[in-house]
Amino acid sequence: MTKLKVPSLQHLSRLYRPDPLRVTKELLKLLENGPTFSYEPLYEFTREMLIFKVPLEQILQAVELKVRREDVKKRYLDILPLIDSFFKGKRVAFTNPVSPRYFMVDKDLQVPFTPPMIYGEGGKLFLPWFIFWKLNPLHGENLSLFVTLVEETLKQDSDLEDAQFLIVDLSFDEEVGDRTLKVRASSDIQKLSDTRKREMLAIFAEGFRDARRLASLRVDRKRVGAESEMRDASQMLLI
Repeated sequence: MTKLKVPSLQHLSRLYRPDPLRVTKELLKLLENGPTFSYEPLYEFTREMLIFKVPLEQILQAVELKVRREDVKKRYLDILPLIDSFFKGKRVAFTNPVSPRYFMVDKDLQVPFTPPMIYGEGGKLFLPWFIFWKLNPLHGENLSLFVTLVEETLKQDSDLEDAQFLIVDLSFDEEVGDRTLKVRASSDIQKLSDTRKREMLAIFAEGFRDARRLASLRVDRKRVGAESEMRDASQMLLI
């Protein structure tokens, strides 16, 4: 088992559960069955469409040629047309990368927030956040937690405080039977009270500390087991 990593703001919000024990279980489950691929290349393809005006058809051809895993290739091919639809008709004046920001969840837990880009249109700044998960996207109080934390982070940053935060949800829609494009401005999403936000963060922080401790114990046990096997093998060679 690898070391438990600090989650992003998005993962924190998605993994939040009403009690620390359930948070711990979700974190350990993710650690044991983590993703085997990354959606990061989709941002590069998106920038090529926006900055260099590369047609969608050409981008899809590049995916067909460059992405070897068929399951990952299918995900990219399903998502890219939806991203293209999101930007279609927009007069994007510029796009810029955004360096990571950090939110202090607890005294020993600082969580990163790394937007994929910021773009300008009509004299306004927009910061889109793409949800690529096909199933179990952010919703309800988990979504409110995410947007509340993001808006607090943006307000503390003079470079981003005027940007409109957009949730670009590309998850599966049961009624349609496929992924769909669903866009919501953060201003349309209910925010948490300061009291409720603090309660949820305290629960997550406790669950994270327990998960980190348990993950460390499992790593130590595996190391001890491996060292014991090595000692046994060396002793056998001396017989």
